[in-house]
Amino acid sequence: MAAGFHEAGAARLILAGVVQSRAERAGYEAAVGVPLTVCRLVIDPSPVRVRLRRRHSLDPSP
Repeated sequence: MAAGFHEAGAARLILAGVVQSRAERAGYEAAVGVPLTVCRLVIDPSPVRVRLRRRHSLDPSP
């Protein structure tokens, strides 16, 4: 995937998402075909709670 962007002149490919394990990171790396630099963004917990509640509000109850 990254090869097409590189051939088009891109110097960086920025992905956004949640990576919860080394195995998951390896999967992303395999999918894009280049080594990744992973950055962790840290914010105040309060907005995170609001976003997670909103994101999962339609999930079926266990």
